[in-house]
Amino acid sequence: MKQKHIILVAAITLVGIIAYSCYQASRAFRFPGDRGEVYETWETANNTFKLRITAYYEVGIYMPGAFWVCESAPVGSNEWREFMVFRLDDAIPILRERLRFVNEQTAYLYMADDFLVTVNGGRSWSNWKPFLPQYGNPRFGIREAHVEADGTGTAKLERYDERADAIISIEVRTRDYGQSWNEFQNAAKHNNSFNPTPR
Repeated sequence: MKQKHIILVAAITLVGIIAYSCYQASRAFRFPGDRGEVYETWETANNTFKLRITAYYEVGIYMPGAFWVCESAPVGSNEWREFMVFRLDDAIPILRERLRFVNEQTAYLYMADDFLVTVNGGRSWSNWKPFLPQYGNPRFGIREAHVEADGTGTAKLERYDERADAIISIEVRTRDYGQSWNEFQNAAKHNNSFNPTPR
């Protein structure tokens, strides 16, 4: 009787250990992880609205990266509104040059996969993703972008073509502050090393 009791306790303990291990493994390999400690905050403003990016370490996952949380608020207010969260593979410094004011109502922010713009002082944002139907919707990366005060602008897109073993470069333009973009220069191939901007 005593031996059966020991075996029962050992079996229950083993099941508990296995269940806990499976739970921890499932948490470590889920995607994405959780926001951890803040490692950098940056804020900028014009006369109408302000923008803030807060960078968090990613925690609770195997091979963690980072999150950039982007917020906007009217000048003189602390009512911050989150408009975008980027997940990055590495905890890199905030790329401040990617966020620019165009005028008192317009600002834009871009990463490799997203071009975000507000034309109403940060109350709402549109998001353009660099998928071009004429190329079968492959994923391009936004290398650089610039928008002028009159709403016109240009952006350089790149992607790696495995079949050609080359980088495909495309230039696109906008006339509405980056809410939409159209190709204006044909694709060019070159063999420089491919180093996409952080996603």
